[in-house]
Amino acid sequence: MKTLIINSFGLFPTHPPYSTSYVYSMLKSKGVVVEQIDMNLLLWEILLSREYLSQRTFRPEIYLESKNPLSPEISEKIFTLMKQNTCEQIEHAKAILRSKKDFYSPKRLLWACNIIFQSQQVIYYEYGTLFLSKVIFWPKYGFNINSISGIYELSSDYLHNMFIDIIETHVIPKIVDFSPSIIGIDFQFPWEIVVAVTLNRLIRKHLPNVHINFMGYGFDDVCFARIKDKMAMNEKLFFGFDSIFLVRNDEQLMIMYTGEDFSPDRLRRISSLAYVDKSTKRIFINGPFEESRINQDVIPNYDALDLKAYFTPELVLLDKLSTKCFWSRCSYCSINAFKKYRQEVNVDKFLSRIRYYQQHYKCRNFFLLDEAATPELANSFSKLVKQERLNIIWSLRTRIDPAYDRELLLKMYNAGCRELWIGLETVSPVLLKQMDKTEIPEAYADVATMLMQNCQNIGIGLHFCLILGFPTETEDDYRQLYDFFRKNVLYVKKIPFFLTFNIFNLQIGSRIYKQPHLYGISRIIDNEDNLNMSGVPFESVNGNDLFNKKFEEKLNALSERITSLLVRKESLKLLWFASAESPWELLMKSNNTVGNFFLEKESIVDKIGLVVYRMAKNYPVLFNLLNFIMNRKSEEVKVQLYH
Repeated sequence: MKTLIINSFGLFPTHPPYSTSYVYSMLKSKGVVVEQIDMNLLLWEILLSREYLSQRTFRPEIYLESKNPLSPEISEKIFTLMKQNTCEQIEHAKAILRSKKDFYSPKRLLWACNIIFQSQQVIYYEYGTLFLSKVIFWPKYGFNINSISGIYELSSDYLHNMFIDIIETHVIPKIVDFSPSIIGIDFQFPWEIVVAVTLNRLIRKHLPNVHINFMGYGFDDVCFARIKDKMAMNEKLFFGFDSIFLVRNDEQLMIMYTGEDFSPDRLRRISSLAYVDKSTKRIFINGPFEESRINQDVIPNYDALDLKAYFTPELVLLDKLSTKCFWSRCSYCSINAFKKYRQEVNVDKFLSRIRYYQQHYKCRNFFLLDEAATPELANSFSKLVKQERLNIIWSLRTRIDPAYDRELLLKMYNAGCRELWIGLETVSPVLLKQMDKTEIPEAYADVATMLMQNCQNIGIGLHFCLILGFPTETEDDYRQLYDFFRKNVLYVKKIPFFLTFNIFNLQIGSRIYKQPHLYGISRIIDNEDNLNMSGVPFESVNGNDLFNKKFEEKLNALSERITSLLVRKESLKLLWFASAESPWELLMKSNNTVGNFFLEKESIVDKIGLVVYRMAKNYPVLFNLLNFIMNRKSEEVKVQLYH
């Protein structure tokens, strides 16, 4: 029996996929005939190719109807010039992302990001989808991804879905040639489901008898156990999959994938699996609905992937020191609702894994994607890395905790830690108590300030995640958050500092979802067409919901004000947003030789250049001239593009 493992289209491919490589490794160890396709990398390579971009046409009737038009209205002449520019420069831009010499030059990297950004705009002006919200890594679609009918509609809509032709031309032939009995698909973010459903439709068209399974690895936002009750009533929630693992269950997945058939009788015995009996049309939802224990001895196998093809100058691999957040009390979060066990690695064994990565893949950069690692685990890992003299660079996700004092941070730095990702969320003591975020709400901001100060002095970069739009949030809470960054910007002068602006979403299974009246929510809105995987629509007592346009404008204004504190040049905001949320951050921080260049002040020339460029969308000659200047000397240019 042949097995094929595929990931969906998602984030910009700066690193190889972890979960599909993990499953590939498990299956290989059992002697299964298995292949792996990084469809995400394949699709991005096609989208950002001269051949593909040269074939794009200008269709204003399509993009102007987009429900979320983020790119400005332009003329066909400007479109033609933009397409010509991207076709001529896209290969050079991609080369910069993979070049150690060029990647670490902020001006060259910014130029490359601008070319990629223009390329995606070219696609947007034909399809009205795949537009950008400042971040080249986070492709969005022009419709509500919480709509089940909308997902199905877009998956077969040739006018708006560019992936139909690409998948049928470039992916399906590979699948047909391999002729698998089962295809395992993984995706991590809700918007990826659009391409997954598109892929499923085309697999069914060309290989009607193959079994298509969602493997259940997902990420924070994708867990079908959240919507298991809706799935039991609605076959549409299977999205073209024959079966879906509701949570991660390594043992049961291996039982399923090493079996001889996928009959209903056999599937009925697989735990944590949902499936449809095709003969009776009955839907079966098998428990338990909690993530099983994870085999920490399995090392992801990347041998089937071209590791030099990713858009990064140095290979960065993802891994984890632990599973499940050690706090697991936040009122807004249900990520851990289906995780029974918290597991921490045996550090000695984990170092053997690191050595394997170093020797087999020549990798020394590691993005440790824990939900939240304890200070004690960070300490023991750092101690052993230093003791074993491993030459590695690593990033860690954790929480604001007084235990991350100067002594521990210094020990981590000496062991190769160059970055911490932390869910700051807010600094308002009132909100912190409602979120149940910390045991020290009154001292929380001071502890965060001390952390920022110590990290700068020691040489560890930071990434804070925020939650804006909490149902009870007030103007005073906004002011406290803004003042926190205004006062502490002096502690990010040496190393680039990044933020994630998350808008509050109501998660099924969270404490707030179960007791909405305690948190200012007046009505939870649900219907048969709502997916509700990532968040459930709601209305609040004081208008803190996305049905209120003024509220949305207020959040946008707040995020823009905070961003302007941390990125002084308007022209650098594209690079700042583009670099966030990816291993690029770790590489920037660990190879930092110019300080935090995002804090450079805007010059008169910069300001004039931006004004001229904004005007250029109406003047083809001016637009062409500015692109010519940019392309001729990207490393020295003083006028940068930014939409």
